Amino acid sequence: MKKIFYSIVSLLLVLNCPVFGQKPMADLALKNEISVSTPNLNLNDLSIKYSKRISDDLWFKIGFINLGASVRKNKPLVGSFNTTDTRLSGGLLIGIEKQASLSNRLIFIYGLNAQMSYNYSNHSSENPSIPVDERDSKVDIYYPGIGIGMGFFYQFNQNFLLGAEVNPSVNYYFEKNRSTSTGIDREGFDFSLSNLGALLTLKYRF
Repeated sequence: MKKIFYSIVSLLLVLNCPVFGQKPMADLALKNEISVSTPNLNLNDLSIKYSKRISDDLWFKIGFINLGASVRKNKPLVGSFNTTDTRLSGGLLIGIEKQASLSNRLIFIYGLNAQMSYNYSNHSSENPSIPVDERDSKVDIYYPGIGIGMGFFYQFNQNFLLGAEVNPSVNYYFEKNRSTSTGIDREGFDFSLSNLGALLTLKYRF
């Protein structure tokens, strides 16, 4: 994902070269912004945020992050039993973001946010030798944390911006295992890049 981030930033810089020295395109009358982000372009790990301009270059933002769901059925050919892996994830983010115009089209963003993420996973087995109440292994993980966001955006016109950003964060995690016989709860702190690294983000201002 780092290579993708650097590639996108390099492309934005190349696109911006012919317009250095021109007046910024920012329209202060546009006070609202919707952004959609994904790290992998498969629409299975989305973030959708709304931002409100509170000064010339400062925005308040709130939204849903790490939205994803998947169900994978494993059907071995012989010698084993079917299993199913289910995953759900989502979270809430609230924060502030500053947008600095480097030229009339290139914008650098940075900000601070608080976030809360949740992940659910379940591994289910159809093995008849396992007691019915132990065939599901369900795990809930909660991730409250504080993070920063930064990135570069290319402004195509007054309304649309496209760019790449990273969101390093410090999180406290609490893991609750609902398995009746082998469940073990865990907790601790970790440092991570939210959404698995670089995000490709499209912004719409109105």
